[in-house]
Amino acid sequence: MAFMEIKDLHLYYETTRGPLRAVEGFSLSFQEEGKTLGIIGESGSGKTSLSLAIMRSIPGNVSTYQGSILFEGRDLMRLSAAEFRKDIRWKKISMVFQGAMNSFNPVIQVGRQVVERLLSGDGISPRKAGREAESLLETVGLSRDVAYRYPHELSGGMKQRAPIAMALYLKPRLIVLDEPTSALDVSIQAQIMNLLKQLKWNLGISMILITHDIALASDICDYIAVIHGAKLMEYGPAENILINPQGPYTQKLLASIPRLHGDTRPQFLSGAPCDLVSPPPGCRFQSRCPSVFEPCREKEPPWLEVAPAHWTGCWLYAK
Repeated sequence: MAFMEIKDLHLYYETTRGPLRAVEGFSLSFQEEGKTLGIIGESGSGKTSLSLAIMRSIPGNVSTYQGSILFEGRDLMRLSAAEFRKDIRWKKISMVFQGAMNSFNPVIQVGRQVVERLLSGDGISPRKAGREAESLLETVGLSRDVAYRYPHELSGGMKQRAPIAMALYLKPRLIVLDEPTSALDVSIQAQIMNLLKQLKWNLGISMILITHDIALASDICDYIAVIHGAKLMEYGPAENILINPQGPYTQKLLASIPRLHGDTRPQFLSGAPCDLVSPPPGCRFQSRCPSVFEPCREKEPPWLEVAPAHWTGCWLYAK
């Protein structure tokens, strides 16, 4: 049985122009526990909406939210809000939200915010909660005294580690990380990525890393899913995706990265992602694809296995 399996997931937002298709028909099987799945794509492709759909932390303007998310043999979409909050959220699946480093209450000590759920739960004493906060902060490479500081006393890297400590406090099996290093400089990014690798190896935690930075994904991910226009375009082992990409969109993304060796210059990915309120029929990448031909404009491409465990949705392989 797959560790997590998503089937035909749809998430639409209601707008003045009509439904915006943020996630449409997304299906993926995340097979192995203790691995990291990277989800990459341009801004506006639906990555964050996918993470919110998994966590069931959706905003009030959602008009369509349907599909199936199987985890530990349970369909998370069929649980009541109370069941999901009690059994799943933070206990089994936790999340580090985008921009989480700026979400601290400035007048409450960091440690108290890290273990806030414990203090509001089973009547744990403040002293015991404080020790738990110290231990969690130490796990993510911070000193114990950070628990008694205020957010303005922490550097950017320290403030990014604290939300990761929050995500760990109930020992979940899966952590969803939405752009955990986007606001940090390169040296601090490296520290955070090393921390995530240590947590993965030492604690056996599974992760979903959402990022537009392919270099970060290549550093930690075992599998990579490529999203464009709210659709899954390619999925497979990270090595296959990075070395031998099959879909034209993935090829273009990788070609845009500067190379340290060789004379190949980065290639510009022309155009813009399609309008998700009124997307074109057929492939969502058709207006920007150098290999477009007639079927691409008429029907959605089939989902095909082009190599062992390596899948892509493209008419080029439908012969």
